[in-house]
Amino acid sequence: MNCDLLMLSTAIAAVSCCVWKNFFQDKNNLDTDHLTGMKNRHFLQKIEEKEMSGNKYYVVFADIDFFKNINDTYGHDAGDIALKEFSRILRQSIKSGSDYIIRWGGEEFVLFLKVNDPNIFNKEILYDRINNLRKTIERSLISINSNNQIKFTSSFGVSIDLDKNIEDRIKIADKNLYEAKESGRNKVVI
Repeated sequence: MNCDLLMLSTAIAAVSCCVWKNFFQDKNNLDTDHLTGMKNRHFLQKIEEKEMSGNKYYVVFADIDFFKNINDTYGHDAGDIALKEFSRILRQSIKSGSDYIIRWGGEEFVLFLKVNDPNIFNKEILYDRINNLRKTIERSLISINSNNQIKFTSSFGVSIDLDKNIEDRIKIADKNLYEAKESGRNKVVI
């Protein structure tokens, strides 16, 4: 009987260990979007902490133009493929380790581009960088299956006022994104 109890206790301990390991792994992934692999809005707190320690970031809102049409025309699987490709292109445009991307929701993403020196990394350079990113997305051709390839465009809203707090910069970038969409899409508004 003691041997059976010992084996049962060992089995329960092993299962408990696996359950706790998965629990902690999942908690560590709470700030990651599972579809795109990008950080999600939970990660914003870490960016705010970096800001409080003296780092500053330009904020860029990015959005796939007419994303609903992709889902309606080709299906949600095609929309997922478009989101993954959009994410891949955005990821290639940032500096690893200093810049961040958050999937804000749906087809909206927010880029946080670290500013080391605002005299060097200024409005004109930022505009050129984001506009080149926009052009890269515009030229991309995405295969959604063996019969269909699609293209899409994107719009960007940018906030550069480093004197404002991060929440206000996000609101300004979002407002500028709205202006880009209202004025014809496939453009960058600073």
